[in-house]
Amino acid sequence: MKKILVYGDSNTWGDNFITGERIADEKQWINILRKKYDKEYIFLQEGLPGRLAGNEEIKKYKNGKDTFISIFKTNAPVDTVIISLGTNDLQLKYNKASEKIISDL
Repeated sequence: MKKILVYGDSNTWGDNFITGERIADEKQWINILRKKYDKEYIFLQEGLPGRLAGNEEIKKYKNGKDTFISIFKTNAPVDTVIISLGTNDLQLKYNKASEKIISDL
């Protein structure tokens, strides 16, 4: 079976931003893929609410650039990596241009 690492933010983690709770396991998009493709792929869910594509966050553990290598190596070997980041980078407090977000990804 092929291993797919999904590296992302709260959307990958399964955050319900309205209630502040985690979405039920069976409704998380990665788990829906797991169920559909369980004989072909192993999905490794590495999501963290508030994670950025870049490294502008004061909380270093939320810096997508700074933490990717350790998470990748922890899960290696993998066949495919899905980067599911960039949403948090659009927050006004970061004042990031779209070109910078693309570059970070």
